[in-house]
Amino acid sequence: MPNFRILSCDGGGIRGVLTAVLLNRLSGAYPALLVKTSFNDSQVMYWEPAKYVAKLRTLKTDKNVLLLKTNMAAGHGGASGRYDHLKEIAFDYAFMLTQLGISTQ
Repeated sequence: MPNFRILSCDGGGIRGVLTAVLLNRLSGAYPALLVKTSFNDSQVMYWEPAKYVAKLRTLKTDKNVLLLKTNMAAGHGGASGRYDHLKEIAFDYAFMLTQLGISTQ
């Protein structure tokens, strides 16, 4: 079973994860990661997950994918509007299905 994580930086204690990696410099193998943030987030600034991903890319010892997705129109709760929210969920599912080896081809 593939090992992957989706980290949404609009809440849920993500600052603890960011701080642990940035301060403790934990090198090693990491699961496939999709780190998501919003440009207009007033609680977690977009550069915090960007620094996290940049630092993690220097510390990773594996070949697993590490993606940073910045939503340029969303705020702290993610995208507003039903269809924009559904697009974000579809992106998450696409990432998970790709990691599981399921594709449309």
